[in-house]
Amino acid sequence: MPNSAAHGLMVLSLGALVVVSLILIKEMDYPYGGVTRVDPTAFQVFLSRLPPPR
Repeated sequence: MPNSAAHGLMVLSLGALVVVSLILIKEMDYPYGGVTRVDPTAFQVFLSRLPPPR
């Protein structure tokens, strides 16, 4: 019985890891939309501080 419980726990952990990884990939695929979005403000500030091209 202890081996079955350990095996079940390992399978459950692996399944959770796969699900979390897929959710993370989905959220990172569209960085400018959704709950975890990146605002363009920081990029605009950076571009305004760059020297003009030569």
